[in-house]
Amino acid sequence: FEHFGFTDLDVRSRRAERAALAAATFTYRPRVRNAAQCIRALRAFKPPPVAGTTSVRGLDLSHWRALTGMQFSTILAALPAQGAQLHSLNLYQCYSMSASQLRSNIGHLTALTELDLGATEVIDAPTVSFIARRLTNLRVLKLHRCYGVAGKGAYKALGKHSLQLQHLDIGGSFVKDSALVTFAAIGGSGGGATGCGRCLPLLELSLWQCKYVGSEGVVALAAFTSLRKLDLSFTATDDAAVSALTYGCRHLMQLTMTGCDNITNKAVVQCVARRCSYLQCLKIAQCSKIRGTSARDAVLRGCPHLYRYEADGTYLDLVNKTDADIGSILNDPNFKRIHLIPLPPTTPRTAADIDDVRARFAKKRSSWRLPTIGGAVGGTGIGGGGGSGGGGGGGGG
Repeated sequence: FEHFGFTDLDVRSRRAERAALAAATFTYRPRVRNAAQCIRALRAFKPPPVAGTTSVRGLDLSHWRALTGMQFSTILAALPAQGAQLHSLNLYQCYSMSASQLRSNIGHLTALTELDLGATEVIDAPTVSFIARRLTNLRVLKLHRCYGVAGKGAYKALGKHSLQLQHLDIGGSFVKDSALVTFAAIGGSGGGATGCGRCLPLLELSLWQCKYVGSEGVVALAAFTSLRKLDLSFTATDDAAVSALTYGCRHLMQLTMTGCDNITNKAVVQCVARRCSYLQCLKIAQCSKIRGTSARDAVLRGCPHLYRYEADGTYLDLVNKTDADIGSILNDPNFKRIHLIPLPPTTPRTAADIDDVRARFAKKRSSWRLPTIGGAVGGTGIGGGGGSGGGGGGGGG
């Protein structure tokens, strides 16, 4: 009836790192959504030796749509110190409890560093303000599809009190430019004069499908100079906003602007490619005004760390380009045939579709080698078997 497991373990990490992460994120995740069974499981909990902890550090109750405030309170009461030692809490799609019940139950969980309240319609601006004031250790806060969090008050509290916030997801919400301007004015690099006196260490921000976010809000985000990942998909941003953003956020590593119809090649060529030299991933699919290959070529030349590029009809993955010369790749007459993977008519929306594209790319990549630095393209075996690769035709293409 119950399931104990480790979350967010990186299989590529070393054994000591995995053990340390397991000790910090040992999570209880019930398979059956029944409060009585959860309570019995938590009371009988005995951590395995590898965990190195005596209590549950994470509680995952996601998709428990019928969870009431009373049931949630009894589950927390079954934990040591009523859950005061919890580090992560996932209440995704738990929308049966009221906002007041939620506030009364999580107000004492001051050790929380990760909180997921996505798709919880009862979340409103007073609840977010309460969370910001009481849970000051939060590093990850997910409020995607929380339609009631749109006013300035919630973001003013986040900028003033959530001084350790690193990851904020408000995608799909009704947030407006004025709220983002307030958030950036208090929590951004200029917040010392108007608000908390220090800049939030914000690393990741998702504004996916925030249809009321326009140029003014995106320009304000330039105050978060520590940003590494930014998702502006399906917002009303334009070239001028991207220009201002890239001036402030020069350390961006992942930028997603899927479905931004006001973005043109100019924003990518003159702003992103020239200023975001640390960029590793750029997604600009479904941008109707981005045409041709100028944006792609400029990004590949200006961003030496780039390993993934997604645009309409193409999916470029250079994750294994260890000895590759980007100039040789761009000048390769067979560039489209060997480096670009055609996407379906619509951009993949599900994880299964994306995994399918990546699997096809991995299968295709196993049949060719990237040119080495200083080597002629035709002599590296990239050309087709018929000699179309130049330089007398490479074998085994």
